[in-house]
Amino acid sequence: MILTAVIDRLKAGVPATFAAVEGAEELEALAAGTAPRHGTVFVLPFDGRGRPSNSTSGTHMQQVEMQFLTAVVIRRHDDARGARRVAAADEFMAALEEALAGWSPLPDAPSPINYVAERAAPAGNGILWLVVTWSTNRYIRKHV
Repeated sequence: MILTAVIDRLKAGVPATFAAVEGAEELEALAAGTAPRHGTVFVLPFDGRGRPSNSTSGTHMQQVEMQFLTAVVIRRHDDARGARRVAAADEFMAALEEALAGWSPLPDAPSPINYVAERAAPAGNGILWLVVTWSTNRYIRKHV
C-alpha cells in the first residue's frame, strides 16, 4: 500500500526528475548487478515497528512505524573526483524531498512521510548510490 503509493508519487515526476522509478527488494542485489541508467530511483522496504495496542473493545488497532528507502543511481564516468556526481546528488535529494517530505501516502495515515537519514555510497566505476531513509506510520485495524 504505502510503497506502491510512494512509487506512484515519484513516477508522477518522471521524466522531469528521475529516469525511471522502480520497486526493489534488496539494496545489496542492486549494487551487485549492473547499475541501472543514471537517475533511476528504487523504492525498497526497510524496517517496521509496531506500538502496543491498547484496544480492548473487540477491535484491534495498532500503530506501526514503517521505514523505507529510496536509492538513486548516479552515473558520471567522466568525473574522476566526483564533483558532478555530488551536484547530481543534491539535485536528486531536492527532488525526493519535494515529492515525499510531509506528504501522506494514505488518507488515514497518522503522520506524513518524514526524512530520517541519507547516505552516499560510492560503487566505483563512476557510480554513486544516494540512499535515503524515510518513515511514516500506518494502522493495523481489525475486529477480533
